[in-house]
Amino acid sequence: MDDQNSSHRRSRRSSFGREITNIEINPSTLNGLTKKSIADCLQTRPIDRRFRLRQIRGELESEIMLKIDEALKIVFAL
Repeated sequence: MDDQNSSHRRSRRSSFGREITNIEINPSTLNGLTKKSIADCLQTRPIDRRFRLRQIRGELESEIMLKIDEALKIVFAL
């Protein structure tokens, strides 16, 4: 593996070795989750909202959305 790829791979990990593109989301009354979840920002896909989203169950806290924004910047090299 060349130096550029290895430095990019290291930049995706936090100091604890966990992927920083995986964002933990704890359940809350605001987000409507019933168990701890992970937003895996490496697994992004387009969806057709007309057929996939039946109803909105909640909304993510702004702190979580900021973490997801940062993770997506890493994934898409923005």
